[in-house]
Amino acid sequence: MREKNNSKIHVRVLTLYTDKPFKGYGSDVRRAITARFKDIPVLHNHKGIGFDYKSPRVRYLVLHDYPRLVSFDEGLEIVEQIYHEPSDIRVGSWLYAVTGTELEDMIEPIGMMGEDSYRYRSISPWLALNEENHSIYAKTMSFLERKELLARILIANMLALSKNVNLEIEKMIKVKVNTFTETSLQVGQVTMLGFKIEFETNFRLPTFIGVGKLVSKGFGVMQLIHDHRI
Repeated sequence: MREKNNSKIHVRVLTLYTDKPFKGYGSDVRRAITARFKDIPVLHNHKGIGFDYKSPRVRYLVLHDYPRLVSFDEGLEIVEQIYHEPSDIRVGSWLYAVTGTELEDMIEPIGMMGEDSYRYRSISPWLALNEENHSIYAKTMSFLERKELLARILIANMLALSKNVNLEIEKMIKVKVNTFTETSLQVGQVTMLGFKIEFETNFRLPTFIGVGKLVSKGFGVMQLIHDHRI
């Protein structure tokens, strides 16, 4: 159990350097990795014959034209294994040769850090809306009301992340959305509404750990403004 309200999380990031800029998505990286390591449930977030509803312990991102695997908790060990056993990545008719790998371990703050406040911006679209709050959002005409709705959803995302890493929250999480824009995304055969967003909060998010829907495919990654590690 981590300390209440003030904790850290071990995050391991594996970067796969390819022979050409990687033009696929996190879902393509996930598909290639899980096809090779079919029998490791933590890689595809399934458990036995069902779905594991814990926050995904391995997430697949594409940043700066290179695939990255982001892991914590149960995902740490398997990502190190992949580091030692890299393989090429095929996306449709494209084959990306993995020419090098880099493994980075980070001890990341998470939760409330005293009275500090943090400014974040999304670096991958945030998929905020489920069926219920999509309907509420669509009926909300005021830009201010929509900002308030998105702030409440961000708080719910942070609480869900806290629960999934056994972090107890005793203080109230606060979020102020400064600005956002909508973006339409094609995820498989489904068109989804995503957001590019900038906000302030008293909750510290770990680097590379996304929030919202489909985080395992690289969505909802937030960058602490003035943090140049991403």
